[in-house]
Amino acid sequence: MGSSSFNYSNFINNLNHPKMSREEKLNELEKTKAGVKGLVDSGIKKVPNIFISPNVQQNESTDQTCQTDKKIPVIDLRGIENEQQRGQIVNELLEASKKWGMFQLLNHGLPAETIHAMLDCVQKFNEQPVELKSEFYTRDEGRKVQYRLSLHRVTQTAFWKDTITCRFEGPDDLQACPAVCRKPMSEYLKYMIKLKDTVSELLSEALGLNSNHLKMMQCLDSQKLNCHYYPACPEPSLVMGTPKHSDPYFFTVLVHNDIDGLQVLHENQWIDVKPVEGAVIANIGDMLQVYMLIH
Repeated sequence: MGSSSFNYSNFINNLNHPKMSREEKLNELEKTKAGVKGLVDSGIKKVPNIFISPNVQQNESTDQTCQTDKKIPVIDLRGIENEQQRGQIVNELLEASKKWGMFQLLNHGLPAETIHAMLDCVQKFNEQPVELKSEFYTRDEGRKVQYRLSLHRVTQTAFWKDTITCRFEGPDDLQACPAVCRKPMSEYLKYMIKLKDTVSELLSEALGLNSNHLKMMQCLDSQKLNCHYYPACPEPSLVMGTPKHSDPYFFTVLVHNDIDGLQVLHENQWIDVKPVEGAVIANIGDMLQVYMLIH
């Protein structure tokens, strides 16, 4: 498997060749336009060293791993039209934002079938033949749709995932999306825009502001989908799918399947985030944290 201009056999034979630099290996892998999934489909049995950090053991951390039963807060949005219930929800939202920075939302308005269709289309996109997805492979930030390998900016270590990012800034942007994703993304965005408006109002009220304050500031206007796909790995203990990080955005809503691995740092301990059936996960970004500090 692979593009016609790339020979997987030759690449695999040179994965750990001492005379081939990390940059050269990454460049060769990028030429396939098939991402990590292409490597897996080629039958690779060992993880290439471009996926292993040259400086640190990626499964080690200076932060303590939590062995407790702590769980991130779950906030039920049912009854937000009722003044008393809404006040309680706003207080829960403020408390969760300050203490955790991450929480789960129930009764958020996203139908289960819409979520499943969205997850399914991401899987279908990544599992289709290379010829059908390679046209979207790019690192050009100006493109509405980017399909790419993820890299650590400092060490240039590749992460074990493939990502397709879609930006929606105009009514015609949906047509730029892969055909297999177009309809599910359209439905998903329709409901996500409603949830965005609801969360914007609740966060404004939590900050002691008018409910339309953040909307007027256009803080949550960005409509971008980052869709990650994590292929099966022959040596999972050697790689990372997503590094330790904070979101640079204002607010992120995360929907994921039943695969474990998501964690949040709380009081210097990494807490496993176990999905609650029917819930979506919300994360407070850096910009909102700063905004909360000054209000």
